[in-house]
Amino acid sequence: MSQVADDLSVAWYQACDLIRSRLPGLAANHSVWLLPSLESALFEVSQVLVDRNAEMGGAKNKALFVRGQDPSFEVLASALSSSGLDTRFCSMDEFRAPATSFDPIKSEALFVAYAANSRFTGEVFDLTAPRAHILASGSKAALLRVGFEQKFDETVKPDPWEISINVLWSGASVVVLGERFRVSPKTALYQMPRGLIENVVREFMDVSSGVAVKSLATGGAGLGSMVEAFEAKLPKPFRALHATGVPRLQDRAIFTSEELDGSWVCEKLEAESSKAMGASVGTSAGFSCATTSGCWDAETFLKRADERRQDWLRNNRRVWTSDLAIRGTIQIPLKSLVTMTPEKLLLLLESVVSSHK
Repeated sequence: MSQVADDLSVAWYQACDLIRSRLPGLAANHSVWLLPSLESALFEVSQVLVDRNAEMGGAKNKALFVRGQDPSFEVLASALSSSGLDTRFCSMDEFRAPATSFDPIKSEALFVAYAANSRFTGEVFDLTAPRAHILASGSKAALLRVGFEQKFDETVKPDPWEISINVLWSGASVVVLGERFRVSPKTALYQMPRGLIENVVREFMDVSSGVAVKSLATGGAGLGSMVEAFEAKLPKPFRALHATGVPRLQDRAIFTSEELDGSWVCEKLEAESSKAMGASVGTSAGFSCATTSGCWDAETFLKRADERRQDWLRNNRRVWTSDLAIRGTIQIPLKSLVTMTPEKLLLLLESVVSSHK
């Protein structure tokens, strides 16, 4: 192995150890891995589980996914199916009845994968009951829980037969393996160059240590109250994607417009926010936004111009009322709300709307 590879693996393990030390409730025998994306995290974990199963006799040959939650599940299922694993999908309602969706295959299930919330709409799915059922079933199937909330508390800690995959705003993933999984990564330690490792660690530290500061920035009103108050004042034609009180991620504002393309709005917002904060366009000004529009081709989270993803979104509209609402949906993370202040962002949105007229 080359010296470069050795140095890279050392940097990766050091970063994983640092993150593990900052996650509440984790012990030394909890493995933490860093991967550059959700897709790479799911593939890495699945391959490790497949190899582990083969070493133990290969009795488990099925994988169960919840349909319509994330396109990464379909991508992984296709890859695993071509290699001989029996991959199955169930609807959300079917998953909520594990006695019929999971129990018939529990002795053969290698893993079950589901998302606790949505990266595209911010929906929070109430799947506590099926999760508890599967973990208590004694099947020893790995339960892969995917989450997109930018908050690291006790909920990140997995049960012994659970693997939590926590996706940062940048798209990089922090994987935490339950205590029953004493396994080594396959290629994870070579997937991220040193600069990316440093950026991900910096992002994680910012998120894990910034919750208290952000809470103070709301004047004690609470993070969700700050987000919903911002969404309630959106200038037309923008409107909040979710009604008040609907279970959703509270770490970001989520709104849409059927008249304005989200990619154009994000470009205008980033340019205007840079000017407002005294930074030139293209530099890091502490502001970020994302869109489900397929027009934005920047290689960052949610912004890839991938027609296959657009097809998936159109076929799984869920809370969207139309395809135009998908095109116009925008997310602004809480950090950007706090950094720019809701008042300034509302003024920027009004300016963006005016410039379109």
